Amino acid sequence: PAVLSNLGVACQLEGRWDEALDLYERAKSESVKIGNNVNAAAVSFNIAEILIDRGEWESAEALLKESLPFWKASKYTFYLAQCLLMQGRMQLGSGRIDEALEHFDKFMDICRMQTHRRLVKHVQGPARGAAGKFLGKLDTLGFTTAQCGGGLPDLDVSQADFLQ
Repeated sequence: PAVLSNLGVACQLEGRWDEALDLYERAKSESVKIGNNVNAAAVSFNIAEILIDRGEWESAEALLKESLPFWKASKYTFYLAQCLLMQGRMQLGSGRIDEALEHFDKFMDICRMQTHRRLVKHVQGPARGAAGKFLGKLDTLGFTTAQCGGGLPDLDVSQADFLQ
């Protein structure tokens, strides 16, 4: 499964999304066959990322919702945070700003929890600063949304600025 997944990444980076999706689906299937549910769920992120980039919001959302309970029950908080971040990205792209902000807030809650739990004192300052910058962008996005009556007139530009 790892080779299939790595080949999928290479195809995805080259913009060969159909090939990448096929390889990811095969990697996911093989992972399930050998009982590696963590890898199967992680490969779902790669699939969802392509679906999001293609604007296939409903398919991406279904895939992310399917994997969310697994990550919540697992010890892999990084992947739980990744799932919430991707859900927010998908909702932002589909114009569901309020839902996106809720997922970004949950994502940041996990980041804060992990920062307090695991990082040593000299790392907390930079991590806290990065989280503050991230939240500042969310506040700006929320303000812009409120000013536009709940929708952004130039969503692609706002999303690009946000993702940078």
